[in-house]
Amino acid sequence: MEPDQVIDLSVEGALSILIFVIAYKIYKMKIKTHSGCCIKKDNGSGSGNGIIIDTQNSGVSNEQDILNKI
Repeated sequence: MEPDQVIDLSVEGALSILIFVIAYKIYKMKIKTHSGCCIKKDNGSGSGNGIIIDTQNSGVSNEQDILNKI
């Protein structure tokens, strides 16, 4: 195996581990969002129909939760 191939494999392996760690951190993160779209329309036709979206990810409290979901 030539040194260039070893370097390529090392870089690919390191980037794969980095992507896995970032995905794990995002999965474990606690996120709560609220979004309101078109809640009030001021076009003179009365009350507007709106869309309200609430999302919540409670995160993971321990490592066993992740293993149970896999």
